[in-house]
Amino acid sequence: GDNQPINPPSSCTSKIHLTQEEKELFDLLRDVITDMKGMTTLRVAGGWVRDKLLATPEYKRKISKLSIFNHQHEGAQGLQRLTSKFLVRNSQAVRQPQPQQTLQPSMGRQGTKVLLDQQNNKISNPKSSNQQQQPVDIDIALDTMLGREFADNLNNYLSELGQETIGVGVVLKNPEKSKHLETATMKVGSFWIDFVNLRAEEYTQDSRIPDLMRIGTPVEDATRRDLTINALFYNIVTNEVEDWTGRGLQDLKLGRISTPLAPLTTLLDDPLRVLRSVRFAARLCFDIDEDLIDAAKDDRVREALAQKVSSERIGGEVDLMLRSPDPVGAMRLLIDLNLATTVFPLERLLMSPCDEVLKNGLKLLDATNDHICDCSIQPPLWSYVDNLDSYTAAQNQIAKQGEIALDDVNTRRFLWYAAFLKPLWDESNKMRKGKVSKRQGKKSKSINIEKNISG
Repeated sequence: GDNQPINPPSSCTSKIHLTQEEKELFDLLRDVITDMKGMTTLRVAGGWVRDKLLATPEYKRKISKLSIFNHQHEGAQGLQRLTSKFLVRNSQAVRQPQPQQTLQPSMGRQGTKVLLDQQNNKISNPKSSNQQQQPVDIDIALDTMLGREFADNLNNYLSELGQETIGVGVVLKNPEKSKHLETATMKVGSFWIDFVNLRAEEYTQDSRIPDLMRIGTPVEDATRRDLTINALFYNIVTNEVEDWTGRGLQDLKLGRISTPLAPLTTLLDDPLRVLRSVRFAARLCFDIDEDLIDAAKDDRVREALAQKVSSERIGGEVDLMLRSPDPVGAMRLLIDLNLATTVFPLERLLMSPCDEVLKNGLKLLDATNDHICDCSIQPPLWSYVDNLDSYTAAQNQIAKQGEIALDDVNTRRFLWYAAFLKPLWDESNKMRKGKVSKRQGKKSKSINIEKNISG
């Protein structure tokens, strides 16, 4: 609209560090724009910008007062037990205190330990656990044309240079797959690029799928996104980070999960965002904004989550939560926000109240996570693949002999599932035994009646 700002209200003083491959990719895209006489502006959107900023000194967060590696613990014997704050443990860090660790507890994380990557002393990242380097996904937003149109211009430019053109995959408008506008996909070098449009969306009351979609402005696209930290752009032409919500950079620096628009509006537009908020809080060890917490507890959000979002999408978010560095914090948030019984709608299948069963699952998950963190410092003999039975699933999942089984992200994820869902399994066993006892009781009663009749 006419009242949309021309320049973003916030900019970033930190310079994003680009790899050599990223520089070559962006140089190529700038050359294509020049060849097109500047017909469009390209902006990298989404998680790439957020994660790049989190790697810069300005956005690394200090928690020396919370860390077990604080100087006051340097001479301590043994392990400190956690109560009201979470601590991060790592065998190298215990030997070499690191008061500048970049972690902080999010809402609901009291008493939770977080695993660290053993080699680089950082939060364990599920994405980094792949044995082979995978192509990186980058979303690039255009402001004046469709993704396929720019992909064609890119191939025309490569053809003019005598270089091999690149195949283009087009994902047409498909609301059921959350592809609301045409997307062109290309593999350029080691990157999978999705060329998409800046978007403006309007939602209907009974669906999380936008009813109206059109090419939008940067501010419209930023405000439609789930979280402020996911609404940042990297302008390829100017080499600058743009914050059109005016709060994304500050939230990233403070470690805060918040929404571009009023939280209740954002969550009711797409209720899956409440689970994404929990997931990112667990993944990044961020706090959740108080207004967002209040909105997440609103009965209308729970009803919308149950009615608008498929169980497949809900399950996908839960799976990502359990892959995060803090699965305990994620499950605790689901319970504290009164979302757990909506995410796990098992009330009719249990003899005990569902929320109580899930709280028991949280206790077991918390204890299991504590034990795994302790084992990461002094690994027990049983945790090595060489000592596992050759027929176990863990041995098949881990490529290197001698690698600690507990360092494998999939092994840990299965363990988190087993711990959290164990009380549900126990309850189902109770119900099965109850049904058997009931049938046996009926059978016994029938025999007694037959005896009475024959007598």
